[in-house]
Amino acid sequence: DMIQSASDSKHLAFVSYKLAGTSYSELLAAELKLQSIMLERVNLQASLALQQLRYKYIKGEKLYD
Repeated sequence: DMIQSASDSKHLAFVSYKLAGTSYSELLAAELKLQSIMLERVNLQASLALQQLRYKYIKGEKLYD
């Protein structure tokens, strides 16, 4: 999913660069922004998983299935 997403974003960026006349620095800035957003998403998912684990621990539930 992540590899496909990155691949799609690179293709879109390339098309934008070629057809819309986007500068190379704008292309790189857009890619960095995308990577930043994706990293934030992963961090939020990890934080959610940790909070769910803590909740299970506090309730005395099994920490694994």
